Amino acid sequence: MATNWLINWSRVQKIFPGLGSSFQFPFRFTIVFYALFMLGLAYSSQLLFKNTKYGKWIYTISIALVTIFAYQETFSWVQRTSSQTNSVMIYSPKSKVFNEQQVEAFGNKPGQLFRYYLNIKPDYLPVTNKKLNPNDVRDLYEKFIKDDYIKYQHRVLKNGSLELKWNSSKKEKITLPLIMYQQSELIVNGKRLTHLQKTEIGNPVVQSKIGVNNAILSFRVPLWFNLLIVVNFASWILFIATFCFKRK
Repeated sequence: MATNWLINWSRVQKIFPGLGSSFQFPFRFTIVFYALFMLGLAYSSQLLFKNTKYGKWIYTISIALVTIFAYQETFSWVQRTSSQTNSVMIYSPKSKVFNEQQVEAFGNKPGQLFRYYLNIKPDYLPVTNKKLNPNDVRDLYEKFIKDDYIKYQHRVLKNGSLELKWNSSKKEKITLPLIMYQQSELIVNGKRLTHLQKTEIGNPVVQSKIGVNNAILSFRVPLWFNLLIVVNFASWILFIATFCFKRK
């Protein structure tokens, strides 16, 4: 309730810009509330039905009402969706609208539709300057990614790395349309770069050579992540084994 009605979150973000890049939208935390609320409701209902003379009837009526409400909501959602026009707006240097038939035509050429699409909502960027507001971040994204990526050749390698190729007429420092995170690794012209100059949204600034240049971006999975996966599997095995043992 506080994140939706009692607190003007937009005003709070203007006062503390850093919260906008870390918290983003507080109502996302309601997923925790939903799980606990449903669990508490089920437990309370179970106690109520057991201690009531007409518990089974109350249970049946409650389930029927929930089913009816869920059906009505689903039906209204389907009506709203079906009434919308079957078209897709593609944001490009010249915005263009594709109708349903044109979108289906791209089905024979996978990936072609996305050549017209440019993502201008840069969520989850490794912003180093927490004082930047969302509009500033969007401007930097458009400058270094949206407006420059078409100048490079992109290719995904078998190991999942991203390869960029470009031609340069002289030796110069350029900003690549890539995003570097803490575990990212970058190899430029066969040399692994360890100390990189970056923009405020994580674009690497590298030295190009005359002729064809090559950059390979990869992500190194940290050791602690692999350990967490092992702990997760071990916990599930222990939980299932304990449950089966108690049932015997």
